[in-house]
Amino acid sequence: MILDIKAYLDEHAKRINHPSFIENDPVQFPRRYKRLQDIEIVSFLVAWGLNLILRYWKNNLAIRK
Repeated sequence: MILDIKAYLDEHAKRINHPSFIENDPVQFPRRYKRLQDIEIVSFLVAWGLNLILRYWKNNLAIRK
C-alpha cells in the first residue's frame, strides 16, 4: 500500500512541480523573489488575500441560499 501512495504522490509531484502548472497558481508570486524575507512577506500576503476572497464568497453564497 505504501508503494501505491508513493507512486501516486510521485506522479502528482511531476505534474505540479513544473513551471506550466505554477504560472496559473498563486504560488507564482513568492517564487519571483530570492530573499527569504521577501518570500515570507509575499507568501503571507497571498495567503491572507486568498483567505479574504474565500470568506467573501462563503458569505455571499450563504446569503443567496
